[in-house]
Amino acid sequence: SKTTGRVSAAYDLDYGFTLSGAYGTGFKAPSISQSVCDFCFAPLPWPDLSPETADSVEAALGYRTSDGRLQARATLYRLNVRDQITYVAGRYINIAKTRTDGVELEGRALLGGGVDLTLAYAWTDAEDRTTGARLLRVPEHSGSAILGWTGERLSGALTVRAEGDQDDAGGVRDRFVVAHLNGAYALTPYVDLTARIENLTDKHYQHVLGYGEPGRSGYVGIRLRY
Repeated sequence: SKTTGRVSAAYDLDYGFTLSGAYGTGFKAPSISQSVCDFCFAPLPWPDLSPETADSVEAALGYRTSDGRLQARATLYRLNVRDQITYVAGRYINIAKTRTDGVELEGRALLGGGVDLTLAYAWTDAEDRTTGARLLRVPEHSGSAILGWTGERLSGALTVRAEGDQDDAGGVRDRFVVAHLNGAYALTPYVDLTARIENLTDKHYQHVLGYGEPGRSGYVGIRLRY
């Protein structure tokens, strides 16, 4: 067992601005898959993994207009992890110390006529503090844009996501930009007909090096609310 905690505070600066901050600790035991070395290929015994422990601190500046039509937030954070579990060279290992510094920017605007735009961007600097090397599978740059529309019964959204190059054990996974389209139609107050198209442009891309994502895919469904 492990006890973790978090403390946070916010201060209203007037004129729509809010300054906030937080400090917290974390704990993560190895999963069953990690403990039995599922998908391991190295000719070594099962790993004797230690749980991860972490502490983090963040500061943020938020803005919101009085009518709520425009919202924005900028966040700075630092995350320190001890005994971080990762997959390298065909097996799971602990990294003694890692540090991740980051900046996150996000904003949302109501454009009128039921249209809204949401933008997000993240810069991440993740480092193995024992070697100084960049952590694997953590892109330095990532972001998204969502253009949505909501009508009386029909709604939809176009989402565009992008990630920069990402280091991996076998090389570098290339950057990518991918788009998804989704919509919903309210048949009754409790039943929606949904549809979505993923990878709208049939892009060839990978989230993880060596594991290709599906091409253009379509889905329809029913959503119930009670």
